[in-house]
Amino acid sequence: MFEVHAEAISSMLDTTIIPPDASCIMRARQLRDRLDALIASAEAEFDATEGWREHGFGSLSSWLQHEAATTRHEASFASRRAVRLHAWPEVAAAWRSGRLNGAKVDELIRAIPNRFVRAFIPDQQLVIDTITPLTSAESATVVHHWVTLAEATDESFADRPSGLHLSTTTGGRGILDGDLDAEATAVLMAALRVFERPEPSALNPEGRRALTESLDPPRSAAQVRAEALVALARFGLAHHRSGSNIARHQPHVSLIIDLPELLAATLRGAGVHSASALTSFAERQRLSPAEQAWFTDALERAGVGTTADGATLSALALNTLSCDSVLQRVITNGGHVLELGRTVRSVPPPLRRAVIARDHHCRAPGCTRPARWCDVHHIDHWVAGGRTDLHRLVLLCSFHHHLFHRPGWQTELDDQAVLTVRAPDGRVRRTEPPSHAPPLTHRRGSPATRHRAQEGAGRSPSLRSAAADP
Repeated sequence: MFEVHAEAISSMLDTTIIPPDASCIMRARQLRDRLDALIASAEAEFDATEGWREHGFGSLSSWLQHEAATTRHEASFASRRAVRLHAWPEVAAAWRSGRLNGAKVDELIRAIPNRFVRAFIPDQQLVIDTITPLTSAESATVVHHWVTLAEATDESFADRPSGLHLSTTTGGRGILDGDLDAEATAVLMAALRVFERPEPSALNPEGRRALTESLDPPRSAAQVRAEALVALARFGLAHHRSGSNIARHQPHVSLIIDLPELLAATLRGAGVHSASALTSFAERQRLSPAEQAWFTDALERAGVGTTADGATLSALALNTLSCDSVLQRVITNGGHVLELGRTVRSVPPPLRRAVIARDHHCRAPGCTRPARWCDVHHIDHWVAGGRTDLHRLVLLCSFHHHLFHRPGWQTELDDQAVLTVRAPDGRVRRTEPPSHAPPLTHRRGSPATRHRAQEGAGRSPSLRSAAADP
């Protein structure tokens, strides 16, 4: 019977065109949602009978990843949903009938912890009746209220350990999901507030109007929190020491990079995507013919590498990590190890202190993030022959360091340490190091003026004469 229906649906999809009409689009979405409900119910029964074992797999999640080509995150959630729908038949029936949509069902699955799955069984119908007429946002409030009431009657809740999950997806991106107790939540929120980078202000920390307008793109609250979390992690890595008597500093990241991929990452970071652009790049960097040949071979590469943990790193991530991190790198070429790098810091501590002494804070236009939260950025990447010298380094906060490594952004530092930033849209801003601020001026006749006048006349002022000045 199903094969007949499947053929009919397939034939219908081949000939059906959904017009760009509001009612037609909404009707189509409702039908798709009910089809999703049927698939999810089938997956629930398939999982309950462990049907995936007959196909040589150890779980529904593994079966979906291999047979349905889903991502690990999608397969993991589908497996979790299958278990819940098998335990909550009334929820599954409400979804199939159209009383609940997939968004509300997914909220139930996400919000209700594993320990309350059985407790929710007698309350299924009550919650379904309550959230049916509500929006998804209102339904989420109701579900969270139910969880709060369940927690209030759970004597083991206070002693439940916290948990955190971090899984990687394509391109080395990560999905973070966790469940923290109240104390851990309060601590993390307080730490994130400390590390949140405020929106650029027209006033600098001293209350004076900023001389340079920010080039920063607008950010959402979620982006601000994500940046703060990474800044917190970077700070912890930079200041971590083991509990032993001898300080033990592990590399922040271990990189495994094929040499052509490393060269390709450099080209992508510099916005070089064509042979003509490579020629200009080679002239600017004064590359030798042999070096230019290496880069030419790398031009068609993606510029990716991996960590020792197996996570894929994009060209942007490689450029940023190798710019100022404690790292251990293994450079290969065609499977042969060219360099088994010892743990190194791209910018050694004495040179970093010199950059901080000159720049004081992040040098990006409109930003005054303190030095302790900043990286040292190479104006010229070391792979392209850039030297780790003071006059080619500048202090940038983590946000601007990543931003300026993105394609389209250009930075230049002149002999006076004036930083020029060119945005992808053509805007140009310049900042000077704080040490280049103009000296204080004095009114005519002030003690300082007369002091300089005496020095100019070749006389050495005495303390008595200085103290006697009005």
